Amino acid sequence: MEHTNSPTEFEYAGGQYFFNFDPAIANGGTLTFSIVGSDLPSNMMPRNPTVSGSQLRLIVNFFPGSGNGFDMTGNGFPGTKIVRLRLSTSAIQMNGALSLQWRSALPNPFTKIFAYVGSLNTDVSTPQTHSVIETYQANCDHFLLSNPCIQYSQY
Repeated sequence: MEHTNSPTEFEYAGGQYFFNFDPAIANGGTLTFSIVGSDLPSNMMPRNPTVSGSQLRLIVNFFPGSGNGFDMTGNGFPGTKIVRLRLSTSAIQMNGALSLQWRSALPNPFTKIFAYVGSLNTDVSTPQTHSVIETYQANCDHFLLSNPCIQYSQY
């Protein structure tokens, strides 16, 4: 997530993240994903990565209170890595493309991100700027979600 507005104080408070994907990528196996990194302290990272049908979900850990969030004022490009996830399948290999898409609007559930702007807990979700950029590199498919920025890797 990159802070691009002008408030003096901007603290990440938490978020719930929902994505649609093509479940055929599991290639008949069971798809799982796990957290492998973040720029946030562990108590602020999203938690409970789950797969349900064609949805991936991460839920908010906790809201720390104004003055106790993660300071993102002036973090610049490429921003703060909220979480890095690893996808895997119980099949021998993945099949096709993940076809990852933000769930950024109704129907529920959808991604909501909150920050303290000054001392006010504010919904900073901007679905119009959420995007997924898919590239291929060596033996690894990378999926980069920008604003907020989350990286998915298939190994």
